[in-house]
Amino acid sequence: MVETLSALATTNNLEIIKNICPALVRHGRLTPILFDNFNGEMLNEISLKYFNKSLNLEPTLKPNIINSLVMDIVMEYKHEPNGFELFSKKINELIINTNNNVAN
Repeated sequence: MVETLSALATTNNLEIIKNICPALVRHGRLTPILFDNFNGEMLNEISLKYFNKSLNLEPTLKPNIINSLVMDIVMEYKHEPNGFELFSKKINELIINTNNNVAN
């Protein structure tokens, strides 16, 4: 007998799913939870955790950088003697590039 069962479903199109089958997200069914990209506050916390230094980003900054990419960069540089500088440079480049892509 199963006493507790959890199911996880992912989508990039929750609004479409809600329109197609609203019963899926009714109370007691699937509960939508947003897992968004890191904001400035989260990036600062990640930097503190792995490099003991903050990036000093604006907490409300919302760069469009995929979370897994951020963590790949952390793993690439966390054991380097100048890892924080490399990490900081790469993250700032990505922030500039994503802001330029949004503006265009």
